[in-house]
Amino acid sequence: MSIDLTNSRMANLMGGAAARRLSLAIIALAVLLINYPTSAQNFSASSIAAEKISDDTVCDVFASGKSKGHYVLSWTAVQQDSETVICDGRKLLRGSDYTIDYSSGIIAFDEPPGRNSALRVTYKLTSGKSTKNNGAVNLPLELRLLDSPTTNLDVIGFYKQDSAGINSAGLIGITGGTKLGMSSKIDSLFLISKASSNNVDSTSDISALKLAAAASLGGLNLSTSYSRVGSAFVGGEKYGFSGAGQIFSIAGGYGKSGEPVCASFSYREIDPAAGAIQTSLDSRVVFAFPSATTLTLARTLMEGKNSSSGIVLAQLDQKIGSRTTITAMVQESNAGSGDTELSKVSINTSALKGLTLAGSWMHSDSMKSGESTSLDLTMKAGSRKNALDAGYSVVDSDAVGYKSTAYVRLASSVLGGMGLRASYKFIDSTNNGTWSGYDVSLAGSLLGGWNLAANLSQSETSTAGASSATSVRISGTPAKGTQVQAGIMRTDSEKTTADTIVDASLKAVGRRTNLDASFMQRDSGGTLQESKTAVRFDASLIDTVSFRANMVRSMTAKAGSSDSVDLLLRMADAHARVEA
Repeated sequence: MSIDLTNSRMANLMGGAAARRLSLAIIALAVLLINYPTSAQNFSASSIAAEKISDDTVCDVFASGKSKGHYVLSWTAVQQDSETVICDGRKLLRGSDYTIDYSSGIIAFDEPPGRNSALRVTYKLTSGKSTKNNGAVNLPLELRLLDSPTTNLDVIGFYKQDSAGINSAGLIGITGGTKLGMSSKIDSLFLISKASSNNVDSTSDISALKLAAAASLGGLNLSTSYSRVGSAFVGGEKYGFSGAGQIFSIAGGYGKSGEPVCASFSYREIDPAAGAIQTSLDSRVVFAFPSATTLTLARTLMEGKNSSSGIVLAQLDQKIGSRTTITAMVQESNAGSGDTELSKVSINTSALKGLTLAGSWMHSDSMKSGESTSLDLTMKAGSRKNALDAGYSVVDSDAVGYKSTAYVRLASSVLGGMGLRASYKFIDSTNNGTWSGYDVSLAGSLLGGWNLAANLSQSETSTAGASSATSVRISGTPAKGTQVQAGIMRTDSEKTTADTIVDASLKAVGRRTNLDASFMQRDSGGTLQESKTAVRFDASLIDTVSFRANMVRSMTAKAGSSDSVDLLLRMADAHARVEA
């Protein structure tokens, strides 16, 4: 590319202060590239200049880019509320523009200060506590060398160092872009990083390169890119580099979605430093017809060292109004496990208010797993307080046999604050037989601050028989400082003995008294298995006299019954303490 220096715009750009700035930047970049990564290890502070204005006042100057930070001040233990932050002559506000950690001396901005902005941070030191900042350093770098309506050129990079000043990492490079006319552009990125090891043969081992171009002509769009990452290059994830090797890609398209014809293709080749070359090719054509019908034809091919696979797809979509869609699809795929053919038809409609219906039929034929046919139907209906969900599915497969499933679920708000939920499900399969079950629950608030939770569930299988579970629990606060709850739960099945558990508890808290009582009983098959009653009472009779009683009665079918009573009287004042 040639540059005409006789052009008045370029002559003005290359003259005066701009010329000196561009020349110094290029020289600095050249020095960094030649000496990197050695030069990177010599950075020791985040600010480009630090001046001690007085014994307790310091001013740090930063060259800002698009980074929010962190920006590390040259001193730690900054005196609280003493800082003044100026960006290009504008005073910034703590909390809305930036945050600061006074102990470590680190500033972060809510939004990047701006390209090529100058930051001045003036602050006071804390006597006897502030020290030179040897903490971790994180230096972003961004400098615009050339900026015109058609071309831009930037120096970018970063440098990081841990708090010990030993381990450092970073990279530096050039990025730029050029517009060719109104609809074409070329972008490039070149980076050099600190070597990941000492075994570096050449600069190419610690460098990364990316070239990209895009052009459009009428409804035709083309783009291509090439990237190469050296074997010792590190730290380029932020810029889209990962893993050593080369990647080439090209993509194109014609038309937009909704137009009569919309086509696209892409090709990608990955050549890793360690491993075999991998390629993929995708192509797609979509035809849109005036009757809200679209036809999609697609093909995907993938190849590796010892494997290859491909998919061919034809799909027809038909819209009926704005709430109904019908889709028919045929797909063929081949991979290492053999060929597979798939056919599917589906419909989804919400033409009626509050009602959604969906259904699909699918048939597949695979060399590995044989044939499979499935049908799936669902229905959803509801309003703000009620919802109904139902479905039916059936699968007939050479691999897993026959299986059908039907379910109904209901959720409703009843009796004001009560919620009712009910469900039923039935399964029939050749491998596991039949299973059916229902579940009903009721929960919510009653009058007077009482709460109720009840549940009833039952299931039956062709192998294990029937089983059921019932539970009811009520809780409330009938008086201030009083909590009461009681419940019962029963489980039963054809192969086990029925179990019933009853429990209740009372907690009452007064100004000078506390009462905590509980009861639990469990029986199996009508025979009492265990029970336990516990009462604890605490009272403060007067300021210097308190009383405690703790009584427990327990019983088990194996160990019999036992009782225990503990009484404690305590008298204490400033001079004496007596317990009995």
